Amino acid sequence: MHRKSQIQPNDLNLRRGIEVNTITTNVYVSSGDAITPSSYWESIVADNLKVQTYDNLKHLEMVMLFNKRLMRDIASDLLGKELDETDTKILGVLCNAKDTSCLEKA
Repeated sequence: MHRKSQIQPNDLNLRRGIEVNTITTNVYVSSGDAITPSSYWESIVADNLKVQTYDNLKHLEMVMLFNKRLMRDIASDLLGKELDETDTKILGVLCNAKDTSCLEKA
């Protein structure tokens, strides 16, 4: 894969990139994510690193942004302003499939 893409394995070393970079890097992690353990990111010491931890979200929940606080935090960081979880114009609505009252609001 590395040869075909013409990159070196070291080019994928995110930790090294964060440690030598000066721009702010936002990382969103969960104690319940077995694929991308939060302990890896929390052990990095860098002034430009902002790690936000969410309790007990599985990897799929993290990558699908299936948590209101996680979605709000990412959107707030991207937009550069603090959003409220109830701001459905920007964040939309997250509903459990069987929550018909929530689905009617969507």
